[in-house]
Amino acid sequence: MSDKLVTMEIDGLTVQFPEGMNLVDAARSVGINIPNLCHLEHMRGVGACRMCVVEVEGMRAPNTACTMKTKEGMKIKTDSEQIKDLRRMVIDLILSMHPLDCMTCPKAGVCWLQDLAYQLDVKDSAYGRKSFDFEIDDSNGFIERDPNYCILCGKCVRVCTAQNTNILEFMGRGVGSKVTTERDKPLNETDCTFCGSCLDACPVNAILESGRRLKGREWELFKTDTVCTLCGAACPIDVSEKDGKVVKITSPKPNAFICAAGRFSYDSLAAKNRVTTPMIRSNGELKETSWVEAIKVISDKLASARSNPAKVGILASAAVTNEDAYMLQKLGRAVIGTNNVDSTASLYDTSTVPAYQKAFGKIAGAERCITEADLIIVLGMNASQWSRTLPAIDAKIRKQVSGGAKLIVLDPAEIKLAEVATKHLKLAEGTDTSALAALMAVLVKEKLVNKNRANKAKGLADVRNAASSSDVAALCAEAGLSEEDVKEAAELIAKSKVPMLFYSTGVSAKDNGVDTVLQALNLSALIGGQVLPVGLEANMAGVAAMGLSPLTLPGFAADGKKLAKAWKTDLPEAAGIGAREMLNGGLDFLYGVGDLPVSEGYEKPAEFVVAHVTHMNEFAKTADVVLPSPAFVEQEGSIINYYGRMKMLWSAVEPAADVMAPWQMAAELAESLGYKTKVDILDDVTEEVEKLALPPEKTTQTTSVITPSKGTGSGLAASGSMMTLSGSVIDASKVSELMRQAVTA
Repeated sequence: MSDKLVTMEIDGLTVQFPEGMNLVDAARSVGINIPNLCHLEHMRGVGACRMCVVEVEGMRAPNTACTMKTKEGMKIKTDSEQIKDLRRMVIDLILSMHPLDCMTCPKAGVCWLQDLAYQLDVKDSAYGRKSFDFEIDDSNGFIERDPNYCILCGKCVRVCTAQNTNILEFMGRGVGSKVTTERDKPLNETDCTFCGSCLDACPVNAILESGRRLKGREWELFKTDTVCTLCGAACPIDVSEKDGKVVKITSPKPNAFICAAGRFSYDSLAAKNRVTTPMIRSNGELKETSWVEAIKVISDKLASARSNPAKVGILASAAVTNEDAYMLQKLGRAVIGTNNVDSTASLYDTSTVPAYQKAFGKIAGAERCITEADLIIVLGMNASQWSRTLPAIDAKIRKQVSGGAKLIVLDPAEIKLAEVATKHLKLAEGTDTSALAALMAVLVKEKLVNKNRANKAKGLADVRNAASSSDVAALCAEAGLSEEDVKEAAELIAKSKVPMLFYSTGVSAKDNGVDTVLQALNLSALIGGQVLPVGLEANMAGVAAMGLSPLTLPGFAADGKKLAKAWKTDLPEAAGIGAREMLNGGLDFLYGVGDLPVSEGYEKPAEFVVAHVTHMNEFAKTADVVLPSPAFVEQEGSIINYYGRMKMLWSAVEPAADVMAPWQMAAELAESLGYKTKVDILDDVTEEVEKLALPPEKTTQTTSVITPSKGTGSGLAASGSMMTLSGSVIDASKVSELMRQAVTA
């Protein structure tokens, strides 16, 4: 699609569109719906269903709009009588081979075929009825496939192919063909990841969630647009509920992706190990109690422990909301007087915050989306749909590559994404800074840099000068790369207009991670791109911005004067300890929130432990007090995703458990210890967060000349799975068991 605008006429309306835009998408953008059954937004049209035919002035016969591009002077008619008759004929033919059980069909109300038949007043087929009695595949527990409903639009095949899962395909010819798997196997005997992208794509009842029948008609369901917090991708989701129970989870965006965990693990809300009421340990056993009693016991212990704040710790999952994180660290600093506040993000990312603070003064947000990228660089990020490690990131990258984007992978290992890479640079372990420096040196020396696209960064001239004086051969040798490979990668970068660089734990958990992140930011500034740091948890950026770290204050404040004035108390001066030290033991009091990654048989890390969790996990089993918390579709508040953008969480269902959010509990404990929080509702916290924890939007990057050096890995491995840090929720769901059965069948 071009940036050039063209003037066209559609149904008598004169409009302007970008040249080369798909005609169906273009018409929709000005409120004109061209009926279709096979078109997928953001993907090339194939003209399979013939429903989108339109009249084009100067052409003798109608043409499919989904295969046409906008161009100057086009005149289109989308609803003439001739066109309507052609569409009626198409619907008539489809209905002759389609079950007409609309009264009981689960897709009634959202069925595209039903809607078009109604709009065109087609009540039944004029052709002879055909039935194929295809076998139904409902053996996997996630997805039910009924080819008898299939209209052969091919949307499921195309989304599966685009994200490179490649499970579904056409079999047979003509009217008797069907969509199925290789050798017509059940889904659980294939490499299917059960992401359910085919579910969202299917316009009829050919692909459905298992167990969806008789759980409510579509018009009875109430949808809540929220965000999944089960991994670092933080995917937007639509949660449909009826009678207070979640019925299904889908994507609110067309042609998007949700992994199996995000789509199907809502049954964990009512799992047997769900914590539904406060519990206090008595005679070695956890016994149910009231919130009043639980808060009293905790506040009494905390009041005693506060005399030695260095022995008190607050640790939370990086999947908590911004409001939770802010109030937890405020409880630690303003009430208890300790900097021992941290999140699990520090277990796998020790580089992003210090690097971004040096470069921007905060974690800067991305200006463009991955759907715009024409070049993607992946550094230290082993995203994979198959290992369920940041699966949505993997799918998004693969879709861009399917659409023509180039992919450069910098990784010593043959990671899964390398299968679709345009160029895989197998650098030596720990030489990321050298590899990035080599790329910059080639770009500058070969005059491949477009200076007009470079980011406005202070010190960029110094970076250029350093690159121009670098020894490319020496840098390549240190990184274990050939000069030819590095030059080919640099040429790909030079040709790109919208480059993006992703990095994750393979960089951020290493000893030289800060230098590597700064070097990545230097490269990005040089080529006019952007860097996206992807953590394993949904709110890694948010908990840092809120100050839930022993190293940073809310808003990345340089000093605590503003906070001390607002909180009306002195801030602690003693350095705090992080998550690893807290979990290793030695504290008098530890308040742990969410899924903390500890193993079975984990020893109690403090004399008195409070676990605020959704499900009974290994950490909670050691606790003296266990408190129930809202689950991932019950949370309210906000997070900051890996784009650096604020996203709102809305409670889709009322928790069945007697829960209290961590921000509420922090406020309750503060009040019980005599500190007036002035916090009654979530909006009170949000207002305080906006004043004290959200840094200014406008920032200018400061570049740094990084001397390449080898570094050793530490912390979590690059292949660390989101399942590790969200284990209790997943294990509480049938998804875990069914997934294991499906992939081992």
